[in-house]
Amino acid sequence: MRFLYLLNCAFLMLVSTSSWAQGQRLSTEQVERIVERLNGNIQELYVFPDKRAQIVEGIRADLAEGRFADLTAAELAQRLTEALFAVSGDKHLNVVFDPARSK
Repeated sequence: MRFLYLLNCAFLMLVSTSSWAQGQRLSTEQVERIVERLNGNIQELYVFPDKRAQIVEGIRADLAEGRFADLTAAELAQRLTEALFAVSGDKHLNVVFDPARSK
C-alpha cells in the first residue's frame, strides 16, 4: 500500500497547480518529470526487484514513442496506469489523478 501511495504522490507533486486546470494539456517537460519520478519510485520501491528494470524501460520506451504526449493530467494518469500494467502485468500498479489534492 505504501508503494501505491508513493506513486500517487509522485504524480500529484510534480506539476504546478496552474497546470491542473480542467482540460489543460501538460507540457513535455512536465510529463518527462512525472515519468522520471515514477520510474525512480519503481526502481526504489517496487516489490519485485527483478522486474524493476523491465518496467522502467517499458515506460521510458512509451515516453520516447510519444505515448504520453498532449494529455491532460487525468489522461496521463490513465495512460501511465495502462502502460504499467502492459509491462508488468501487475494490477496493483496504478496512477491516480485527484484534482482536489492538486490545489
